[in-house]
Amino acid sequence: MTPTITITFDEWVEQFKPLKNHLDDNASMDGLMFETYGVELAFVRAQDINRIWTFTEDNGVIYVGEGMHIVNRMGYAVTEKPYAENTFYCIEDED
Repeated sequence: MTPTITITFDEWVEQFKPLKNHLDDNASMDGLMFETYGVELAFVRAQDINRIWTFTEDNGVIYVGEGMHIVNRMGYAVTEKPYAENTFYCIEDED
């Protein structure tokens, strides 16, 4: 069974240390999101897969999940610290 770890968005930021988007001074998600095309996507693809997270949207709710996903993706985050393999992270919004 795959372990599930539930943390808040702030805990996710503290634990995994997402990088600021150095390619776009006006990046979404407080500067943490990389786009899904061009030089930003090339930067994301050049990272270790266990440091890539995907921002997705479903019915107006924004999620961040481990790995590089395509369906409902808004963009990507790259973190300093890798996530554990074979683990599902549930990132909850404090609101």
